[in-house]
Amino acid sequence: MKFLIFICSITPLLLCAQAKVNLSGLVTNPITGDIELVLNTHYIGEEPPADIIPIVKQKFNHTFSIQKAQWVKFRYNGQAIQLYVEPGDSINMQVNATDLAGGLQLAGKGAANNKFWMAFANQTFNKPNASELKDKMKESSIDAWEIFLFNKKRTFEQFFEEHQTEYNISYDFEKY
Repeated sequence: MKFLIFICSITPLLLCAQAKVNLSGLVTNPITGDIELVLNTHYIGEEPPADIIPIVKQKFNHTFSIQKAQWVKFRYNGQAIQLYVEPGDSINMQVNATDLAGGLQLAGKGAANNKFWMAFANQTFNKPNASELKDKMKESSIDAWEIFLFNKKRTFEQFFEEHQTEYNISYDFEKY
């Protein structure tokens, strides 16, 4: 009976356990300063304090806990990128200090999701020009506007279908 009570009392703790994520890597052309990692788990409009990751002999390593998949902001030398992490990810990064987004190489568990995200973010259909969209909306009929939006969505879906298997993204990232 004591064993059953023990199991019942510990079950909620096991269910709420947080999984670890590891970010490690190498910084080429390092500039003085540390890496900042912002884990925004509350999304209340205020950015939480950043975890400071020291760079030692051009290398860094940081492990943190999360309960579910989320975005983290990786900042270095006045530049920032968003990384998508899931519980259990272990991402090995090679970072170019002078060009964070352009010189980033990823490997390990969780790298495929971020490679897909970076390829997606660089697509022209994902960079709306507000003034162009406003002019298009004012000048076209409702049907033409609807077709324009449909074509944008179709371009996104084609990109997703073509690159989904290439990058081997996770099921949770696909749902996101």
